Amino acid sequence: MRKNALLLVLAGLVVGLMLAVISCGGAVSATTAPQQNPGTQTTLASAGTADGKALYAANCATCHGPDLRGDKGPTLIGRSAMDLGYVETRIKTGYGQMPGFKDKLTDEQVASIANFILKTK
Repeated sequence: MRKNALLLVLAGLVVGLMLAVISCGGAVSATTAPQQNPGTQTTLASAGTADGKALYAANCATCHGPDLRGDKGPTLIGRSAMDLGYVETRIKTGYGQMPGFKDKLTDEQVASIANFILKTK
């Protein structure tokens, strides 16, 4: 009889612990797939322009000029077809003679540069 009571108490504790974990979100995070970055659209919203300006100066200005008007590379001013996805893809993968920066810059840094370019142009 005493063993049965002890087993019931232990079972109650296990169930209570499981309910506490579930109510705190433990079960949800264990069964829900992590959110993937759906693309660059959300990256722009969180990217700041302060870092973007400094990152642009350090990585892009040599070819595209400090004022985005071009030098060795083309101007980035007045290109109405450029959207966030386009700019980030070009920064990451490069194009033509432009090298890609995906191995040098993080996604956040790329987003900051793209944000700076799009807000400046």
